[in-house]
Amino acid sequence: MIRKIDTNSFQDAIDRDLTTIVKFEADWCVPCKEITPSVELLSEEWNGRNVEFVSLDIDGASTITQKYNIFGVPTFIAFRNGEPVSEVRSKVNVGNLKSTFSSHIV
Repeated sequence: MIRKIDTNSFQDAIDRDLTTIVKFEADWCVPCKEITPSVELLSEEWNGRNVEFVSLDIDGASTITQKYNIFGVPTFIAFRNGEPVSEVRSKVNVGNLKSTFSSHIV
C-alpha cells in the first residue's frame, strides 16, 4: 500500500528508523499513474519488512521539491532517519526500483 502524505506530514514520514520510499508524483502525470499498480505490488511483496511506501503530490510542495531537486515525476527517493539513501529519477520501472532499493530494505 502506498500511503498519501502532504507537506505537513512529510518530515514525520521520513524521520523514522525504517526505509521510507517517497514517490514524488502529480495528478496530471500519466507515467505516475501507470507505475502505481507495480509499486503497489512491490509494497505488498516487501510487506513485513522495514519499509513504507508513501506518495507526495508535488503540486503545492515546492519547498520540498526544491530541497530534493525534483524536476521530473515520477521520482522515487528512499529515506532513512530523515536522510536520502538512494533514488530513482529516470528509467522508472519496478525492476529498477527493486534493484536500487532492495539493499536498503531489512
